Amino acid sequence: MHKISKLTLSAVVTLSSLPLLSSAATIEQDYVDSYRDAHRGNPVPVAVVAPWISSPKTGEVDLEFVVDTQGRPKQITVKSASSSALISPVTAAVSEWKFIPAEKNGVPVERKVILPVRIVPTE
Repeated sequence: MHKISKLTLSAVVTLSSLPLLSSAATIEQDYVDSYRDAHRGNPVPVAVVAPWISSPKTGEVDLEFVVDTQGRPKQITVKSASSSALISPVTAAVSEWKFIPAEKNGVPVERKVILPVRIVPTE
């Protein structure tokens, strides 16, 4: 299995600070839209759920999971977290994400994803 370079390197999920796209209705949709032209060799997020965080207001959780051939995250593990209070809400939110699965020779395949999720204040 391979890491997803775009998610790992450039799409730290900072849902509250993503640049707004004029056609998107929500920050979550902005994130999905940023992957519209992503390479099919990697899973592409098509629906994301932002975690509900009450405290702490900032932090980071690094997740590792597999996107299955149906586009669902599974085997979610926490590689690191700045606060244990962030683990449950972030993991629960990412478990609800939907992806277009990676493809190899036109056939959906499972692919490992490493996803750093950064929590930042909304104000």
